[in-house]
Amino acid sequence: MKRFHSGSSSLLHRSILLFLIAALLIGCGGQPGPTPTPTSSLLTSDIEPAPTASGAEAPPAVGATVARIGFQPKVHGFQFANYGSEYADSDLTVNELRQMFGDVVCARIQNGNCVLKPNARLWMQEINNAMLGGHCEGMAVLSLAFFAGREDSVRYGGSPPFSLQPSAPLLRRIAYYWATQTLDPVIMATIRGTPNDILAALQEAFVAGNELYTIGIYQQEASGHAVTPYAISDQGGGIYWIYVYDNNFPGEEKYIEIDTSANTWTYALAALNPASDPAPWRGDASTLSLELTPLSIRDKPMPCPFCAETSGSASSDPNLFFSVAGQTSSSRSTIVAVASRGRAASVSDTQRSVAAPSVQPVVTTASGQRVGVINGRTVNEVPGARVVRLRGVLYNNQPPLIILPAGLDVTISYTLSDPAAGQEQVSIGVFRPGTTFVVDGVQTRPGQQPEIQLTGKTSFAVRSNGPSQPRLWLGLDAKTNQLFQINSFAFDSQTTLQMQVDPDNGRLTVGGDQSASGSYNLMIATLDQAGERVFASSQISADGDLTFDVGEWTGSGPMNVFVDQDGDGQSEATLNLEDEGLAALLAGDADLIQTEAIALLEMVGEYASTGEIVGLIEKGGIPVADLADLLSDLSPNAIAEIVDGLALSPEEQSRLLEELRRDENADGGDNDAGGGEDSGGGEDSGGGDNDAGGGEDSGGGEDSGGGEDSGGGEDSGGGEDSGGGEDDNGGDN
Repeated sequence: MKRFHSGSSSLLHRSILLFLIAALLIGCGGQPGPTPTPTSSLLTSDIEPAPTASGAEAPPAVGATVARIGFQPKVHGFQFANYGSEYADSDLTVNELRQMFGDVVCARIQNGNCVLKPNARLWMQEINNAMLGGHCEGMAVLSLAFFAGREDSVRYGGSPPFSLQPSAPLLRRIAYYWATQTLDPVIMATIRGTPNDILAALQEAFVAGNELYTIGIYQQEASGHAVTPYAISDQGGGIYWIYVYDNNFPGEEKYIEIDTSANTWTYALAALNPASDPAPWRGDASTLSLELTPLSIRDKPMPCPFCAETSGSASSDPNLFFSVAGQTSSSRSTIVAVASRGRAASVSDTQRSVAAPSVQPVVTTASGQRVGVINGRTVNEVPGARVVRLRGVLYNNQPPLIILPAGLDVTISYTLSDPAAGQEQVSIGVFRPGTTFVVDGVQTRPGQQPEIQLTGKTSFAVRSNGPSQPRLWLGLDAKTNQLFQINSFAFDSQTTLQMQVDPDNGRLTVGGDQSASGSYNLMIATLDQAGERVFASSQISADGDLTFDVGEWTGSGPMNVFVDQDGDGQSEATLNLEDEGLAALLAGDADLIQTEAIALLEMVGEYASTGEIVGLIEKGGIPVADLADLLSDLSPNAIAEIVDGLALSPEEQSRLLEELRRDENADGGDNDAGGGEDSGGGEDSGGGDNDAGGGEDSGGGEDSGGGEDSGGGEDSGGGEDSGGGEDDNGGDN
């Protein structure tokens, strides 16, 4: 299917990654594996710009070529443009998570099928939400991987890569590479510097043949864009052009202009060259708004940002450290995600101005230090914290990643940047080792400042500071895997609601402040060796603190609930709460019921009985056309039972089963890990000596890529200072 008091001792460079975007992530990782050898050819010949799609030629390379590689936009790039939500089947799935993190993301594996842990599913949902803003990072990386021979385009439908159509396997691979930019090894390996620094580093790599890079570009305080560099020419007078494949402009030749005398850069976002763009992006030595990310780091074992320290994998070892480009990080981290559901502008927009993110998140420590976006500017007052902007689509104003040192009690808040803007829906996610919090669908108006207080490892409190009915999710990876959801609670400007789970006994405590009133619905899913159990109850009174004895519930009968009416930590009464079934959680108008039903199916469809799923679909009025996506992660037997249980016509049944078969074929069968070390290519991918794009210079050949040392080695990613330091990708400090 698609889509708070920390008392633990801190390790060296332990960090809290606050992923504040249209979704989030960082984590623990093993020692990097061997770097595959690229097979691309690094040449030093003059550039001959190819004709543009419109028939006009790009500006001629009037000066001498400094360096180039054999990459060609019309061979190794994509014929389709950067996209948001235009294509179906473009999200991360369980397959990509297993490829990225291993089987540690699975609660259990049965007949080759991985049942995702709740934390993994929450993380995947937030990442998929973030990618709705654009996929440029994934497209820039995958096109370079095709050129380098690390990926074989034949696996995705043909050769050369420019011939590929946007199929489900290809789009999901793009999503995989997009997600890597949010992980700590990639962030740490990224080189950030002045325009002259970036030009020199790229030229050195082109000539030496020891690394390939994507480029990140940023303007003002907005989020960024990713392009693929392949040549450098000297235009005279201190002017250099870095030729790039820009996936917003398929098949076009574009360039970043570097003025080495002024140490500035200019890039035309809306045209083929800066002279034709009324508002090109610009930067100088003070903005540090160009960066290089090495391709080799994408092949390293990736850390799991949500796995528990006791999950049993190397990536979750609390004593494990990893090092990239001279920087060392512990394997444990925490992440927070803020995702705006507002409109994301595209390259077709007539308004070309660049604004600050529409949602401006700020994290404040207990001592009052702040890090985030305030009045359109990046602020960082927290020692050891970093602000990292993500690369999505042009003109997509997304909040940044925020990385904090571990062990801090913090308050996360945000405001809308435009006081004249209308209401926006915002999602906030917090990902800590073994614990995940998500507040989804906060209705936010100008002037409103919702808050989440993290006061411990497994506790959080929500205050919307305005009328709203968000969904609250809490995931736990401990002795058992658990997922909790609260919905239909009506927040007002004064109300605070807190959720806290005890990982030792699985008990959940829900309570509000004195102004809390009304009721809420509660869903609890438990996954352990005995299987999956789902409990649901509606209209639970918010008066007093309630502790749900989840660990003792066996899957049938009522659940014990201890009532603390006066907030002194002692229960005065015990209730027996009946399991009403998931459909009981659906209330409101038809649109709201359908929205809630889809949200529940996306998150707990794998854990619920087939009867409960049928009830959700029927009461939720979910269209048959949406069911293939919602049911695709279920086992064939479960799908057959659900289809039989629904009142579908023979034509609807046939169409649904056909769509599910197409989904299974696109995934390659069972949701296995996708081929282990050889997935994505390996040494022989690319189809032989000269299949990487055709011709001697087009990215193939036996010697392409620079031999055994290509991929970087210990210093790939650039020296001790690569990765940015305390103010990655922007910031006033």
